[in-house]
Amino acid sequence: MDKQHIGQNVRRLRMEKGWTQSILHEETRLSIPAIGNIERGKAEPRIANIKKIADALDVNMYELLREAPSLESVRFRANNKMKRRDNILVDVADWLNNYNLLESFAGEKTQSCIPKIISKLGKQPSSKEEIILAANLTREFVGLENDEKIYDVCNLVESKGIKVYERKLNSSEFFGLSVGEKDGGPAIVVNTNDRISVERWIFTVAHELGHLILHQSAYDSAVESENDNEELEANIFASHFLVPKEAFQKVWEDYYGMPFVNRVLRVKRIFNVSYKTILYRINEELDGKRNIWVMFYAGYKRQFGRSISKHAEPSGIQRKNFRSYEPESKISEEPENLDKGEFGDGQYLSLIRKAIESENISVSKAAKMLKLSITEFNQMAACWI
Repeated sequence: MDKQHIGQNVRRLRMEKGWTQSILHEETRLSIPAIGNIERGKAEPRIANIKKIADALDVNMYELLREAPSLESVRFRANNKMKRRDNILVDVADWLNNYNLLESFAGEKTQSCIPKIISKLGKQPSSKEEIILAANLTREFVGLENDEKIYDVCNLVESKGIKVYERKLNSSEFFGLSVGEKDGGPAIVVNTNDRISVERWIFTVAHELGHLILHQSAYDSAVESENDNEELEANIFASHFLVPKEAFQKVWEDYYGMPFVNRVLRVKRIFNVSYKTILYRINEELDGKRNIWVMFYAGYKRQFGRSISKHAEPSGIQRKNFRSYEPESKISEEPENLDKGEFGDGQYLSLIRKAIESENISVSKAAKMLKLSITEFNQMAACWI
C-alpha cells in the first residue's frame, strides 16, 4: 500500500462530501490526530481502518488505495485560488476515463473537429477580426449556416467530438475549464452551480471552445493564474459563435419598434444568451457611440422598479435549454430564467445506456459513473423508452 496515495484519496473524498476531519472522526471513531496523519501520508493505516473510512465515505476500498488519475493538458484558471482544484481535476480525469471506456465499448469514438479548424486557420488568431473569422469558421465546421441560431450547444459540440461535462461546483465565480486531446479530450467542463444562470452555462461551452481553438499552447495544468487577454479573446469568440452577425442584425431589426430594454430581453431569449452578450453585440454594431450599458440598466430599473443584481439574468431561459435530470432548487435569476433541465450529459448518458444494454458494465458501475445511488439510477432507467 502507498500511504501517500491513501492519504490524498482520503482527504479528497472527505472534502468532496464537504466533511471536516471531525465529521470523519464521528463516522469512523478514528481519532482526529490519526485521520490527520493518514491524510498527510505520515501513517499507513490498517486494513480494518481503511474499510471503516471507505464505508463512511460510501466508496469501495479500491478508491482509497489507487493512485488518483491526473491531467496535464488542462486549462483550469481562476483569479481566486480554488481550494478544491486538485479534487476537481481528479474528478474530471475519472469522468474522461469513464467516457473513453464507454466509447470503446460502443465503438462510437467521434473524431474532434478542432484539429481541422486549427489547420484551416493556419495561424493563431490575434486581432479581433481574426478571432471573429475563427468563430465563423468554427460554425461552418460544425454545420451551422451564417444566420442559423444554436438550439442545443451541448449536443452540437458533442456531435463534433468535444465532450461536455456538467459539474456542480461550490463557487459562483468560476464557470468552467477545458481539457486537451492529450488527456482524453477535447472536453469542456461547465460549473452548473444553481447560482449561475443557464445562459452563463451556455456561454461557458462556447467560451471554452474558443480556448480550445485559439489557445492550444495554454493547456498546462501547472498554470493557475488567469490571462486577461486570453479571456477577452475567448469572450469575443463565444459571442460571435453563439450570435452570428447576420442573424443578430436580422433579429435586432425585426423588433425595431420595441422599447430598448424589452428589445434586448426579447433578442437574448431568441439566441439563448445573456443580456450582456446582446449588449456587447449592440455596442459593437454602434462602435461604442452610445453608452448602451447605462441606457439598459437605467431603463430596466425604471421599468421594473429594481436594479439587476450581479448574477441576475433578466428574461432567463429554462433548465431544459441545457440538459439535466437533477431537481431544480435555487435558480439564478436571468430574470425569468432558463430552466436548468435544458442542459446535461446527453451523449454520456447514451453511452451508459448502451453499455448497460450490451452488459459491458453493471448497474452499480453505471450508477457510480453518474454519481447516483442504485435506486436513483433505476428510477431514471425506468423512464427509458
